[in-house]
Amino acid sequence: LLARVLEDHASRSLDAAQLALAGLADVAERGAPPEVLQALLGQTQASLGFLRGVALLDEAGHVLAAADPADRDVQIVAARLGAWPALGQDTLGGFVPARSLAGLAPGSAAAVVPPGVGFIPLLRGLKLPDGRPALLTALLNPDALANFQELTLNDTRAAAALVDLDGRLLAVTAGADHIAGERLAALQLPTGPLARVRTGNEYGGWEGPGLRDADQLGSFRALRARPLVVVVEMPQAELRAQWLATMRDLGLPAIGIAAALLML
Repeated sequence: LLARVLEDHASRSLDAAQLALAGLADVAERGAPPEVLQALLGQTQASLGFLRGVALLDEAGHVLAAADPADRDVQIVAARLGAWPALGQDTLGGFVPARSLAGLAPGSAAAVVPPGVGFIPLLRGLKLPDGRPALLTALLNPDALANFQELTLNDTRAAAALVDLDGRLLAVTAGADHIAGERLAALQLPTGPLARVRTGNEYGGWEGPGLRDADQLGSFRALRARPLVVVVEMPQAELRAQWLATMRDLGLPAIGIAAALLML
């Protein structure tokens, strides 16, 4: 149930960002004035609280417009965001270790960020009115996804994460032994969740190491129309202790009832 809730939230967040980029691309392709486009980018970021930024770039990596003033007019290597999508299509990039596009500019002081801090770029290809190809990008904030995961789990012993099929962590709770951007081999074991997804299982469970090295009891669920997976796990030792405590709580009243019946 927890995996299903987290999968639904991640899918809805990506769908909302995709719809927003489609609308912005239509406005940009129709030749909207720069001030209008700039205002729409700002409104999009404000309305979608899980975004770090929204920007329009040309094929040379020059930021033409951005919701974040620090990103405007910077020059980056567009390939760092991921594969350039076809016209009218979307692609999702991997974890990028930077707070914003300004952090990707050569020699930028903002390029130095703590481990685990970054964004996930959602890209949409378009063509400007003068015929030049361009790129709209929405920068998804992994911390916003991880915060929702934490609130949903509501258990410090549990851990959850959003991962790609290569085992790269895109968003992960504090209860895991790893941070966003790391790649975990344990999730790709033949009995692990990612191997199960590759063989066609959209959801299921597994036992063994996962986000943590100790044996876990976990559940996974693949996202709709995205090559991503949500995993949720709890240490097997914790679950065993809970089960024994429950049996003990149920057993003591039963013993009392049996003794009363014996005396009667």
